[in-house]
Amino acid sequence: MHHLEQLLSETEAGRPKIIVFESVYSMSGSVSPIEKVIKLAKKYNALTLLDEVHAVALYGPTGAGVAEQLGLAHDIDLITGTLGKGFGVFGGYVVGKDVVIDAI
Repeated sequence: MHHLEQLLSETEAGRPKIIVFESVYSMSGSVSPIEKVIKLAKKYNALTLLDEVHAVALYGPTGAGVAEQLGLAHDIDLITGTLGKGFGVFGGYVVGKDVVIDAI
């Protein structure tokens, strides 16, 4: 988190920034400090893109992932996931505010 903040603070003012991270890292099983990432993103006016690929169908009351489980999904700009692992079908998704989705 310290290195991320250093990089964000060294970015010139007004330059667009996006923090891309996973909720659950498959190789180690560790969970991201999502709340800390959100705080840094707000502090430095950065967008957030959270990949829930290893968390969907496993975490949260409806299986939407760790951000849902923590009550933080509404604070993330974009969330991506897959339907091919926990749901056993194919495809993937990206969700976010309509203006951001339209830009994609």
